[in-house]
Amino acid sequence: MIIKKEIHTNLSFLDNKYTEALRSPIAIEPIMYSKLALIEYCGWIEESMDKIAKRATKSKLDHKSEHSFNYEKYFDKTIIGRTSSFQYEDDFIKKMLIPAIGIHKSQSLENVLIKKRVLETLVTELSNLKIDRNRSAHTYTKYTHTYSAPSYYINSLNKIFPILRTVYSEIIKI
Repeated sequence: MIIKKEIHTNLSFLDNKYTEALRSPIAIEPIMYSKLALIEYCGWIEESMDKIAKRATKSKLDHKSEHSFNYEKYFDKTIIGRTSSFQYEDDFIKKMLIPAIGIHKSQSLENVLIKKRVLETLVTELSNLKIDRNRSAHTYTKYTHTYSAPSYYINSLNKIFPILRTVYSEIIKI
């Protein structure tokens, strides 16, 4: 199940610290809270996608098999373990869901998201985050860097969370 409470609490905490830091004589302080909020939020998205992919295989695998090959461990290590980003098409669909449920069922899931008019929102939100996330994860923070305030990520969470919950619910049905 995809849970929002913990990440919302973390982002709210960082938003409060960010607001306090705006009055700080240390100019980089609010930037650091913004950067941390971005990294926390993107980490939550990645973990949520991992949970969805794992759930997709949960009821499909025979956990009592006498076969010596551990398919669940293989999936965790080679599919989820090798996916280190959160773009919808390149990472979530191609690298995780198609191996988990197949191309036809992945397309069926996408059709549900299109019908519910949420796919475009998900793709756009993830694409917007990717640029800032890559910059924040691969550079140290300078005074010239700007990141969105933590409240921006709270708003994004409020858009993405129901979509990820829908995906999770639809995966259970497949």
